[in-house]
Amino acid sequence: MSLFESRAEEIERVETPRVQILFYRVGRSTLVTRAAGHPELEHIERLIRRSEDLIARMGVIDVVHDWFEITGYSSEIRPRMAPWAKKTSAQHRGIHIGTASSLVRMGITMVHLFSGAPVHAYATLSELEKAMTEVLANPP
Repeated sequence: MSLFESRAEEIERVETPRVQILFYRVGRSTLVTRAAGHPELEHIERLIRRSEDLIARMGVIDVVHDWFEITGYSSEIRPRMAPWAKKTSAQHRGIHIGTASSLVRMGITMVHLFSGAPVHAYATLSELEKAMTEVLANPP
């Protein structure tokens, strides 16, 4: 299974006609998502809640997103994510996002430029898995 799903804890699945998202934690402080389809604002709110819960427990976290199967996203997401990423950038040791979508990559770049959050983009699943292996080998 990819992205250490076999070690997953605190598993949560969201499935609607437009999107499928799997949230889970690996180790003490790494939040992982795997998403397919077209996320809406409510899905990002869930991601924010999950991140804030883990930040409250651990102080600093890593986040790994397998977003290779995202086809697009709601226009409301970027204006919501950018200020939140800026507010919490000190609590994110790294935000690792895998995507092949130029639209998603543009959104990642905009959030990074606005927030200064430590965002890293990966073009392949193997690159993302390597980054996650390094994250788990060196926890905060």
